[in-house]
Amino acid sequence: MKKIVFPIIAVFCGFVGCSEADHFQLQDNGIMGIKGVYQYDDVRISFDVTSPNGESDEQSVVLLTVNDKNLEFEIDMSNESFLMDGYGAVLTDDEKDALKLLAGNIIQYLAQRGGELTVHEYAIVRILEYWAESPGNYAIGRREYGQPNFQNPIRLGISANEGITCIRKGTWVTAKYDDSKGDHSESVLVGSTARPGYECMGRCGAGCGSSLVPSSWCKDCLDHDQCSHKNYSSGGASDSNCGDEYNEAADDWMFGVARGCNGK
Repeated sequence: MKKIVFPIIAVFCGFVGCSEADHFQLQDNGIMGIKGVYQYDDVRISFDVTSPNGESDEQSVVLLTVNDKNLEFEIDMSNESFLMDGYGAVLTDDEKDALKLLAGNIIQYLAQRGGELTVHEYAIVRILEYWAESPGNYAIGRREYGQPNFQNPIRLGISANEGITCIRKGTWVTAKYDDSKGDHSESVLVGSTARPGYECMGRCGAGCGSSLVPSSWCKDCLDHDQCSHKNYSSGGASDSNCGDEYNEAADDWMFGVARGCNGK
């Protein structure tokens, strides 16, 4: 696997060692995997990240338990494919906050090594952020993303998976999406604020995210941001207007950071 470097920012109080309610343990076994537990208030998270078949520097499997909810994630960096399954789990706001804090703790640990990641560390940081920013009342089901979908996108109107296409903050990009009213092509300033809750247009994720966890800035994420903004959509993949755009942005979220889509 090619070296992946995150722009690490030091973490201070609010994470490890700053609160009696915040308890974090991590065991890093390098290429063999990473595992640990995290307790924040009433939320307990355990995670075990390993290779699917022994040692691998390209593939990783994440097993995550959030209280009594089991979630799984598999990623293959060699062909930029992944599979996730939350078995219908709906995360509470407290659970999603704990996922964000756990990602910050792991980033703090990585900062001690200069930010160079194994596939296992990359996998756990990306999926923690993805699930932490899932829409309210969103049931996390089984979804699979892979290269065949990118090469032969299923078109629903003008919307299509454009692969992982980087965009830069401060530039105007044409967002394309479809909804119940038809096809739309609208010019959007990347990084702008459309309205409260829709800051940092084009960033993969809600709002401007956390300064601790690196973000992807990609075209499919801009398409979804604009569709969601215009339609006041909710529910992620299940939204009747913007669900297809949500799905099309998933690969950008997972692999945009590795591709260097940092918005610059």
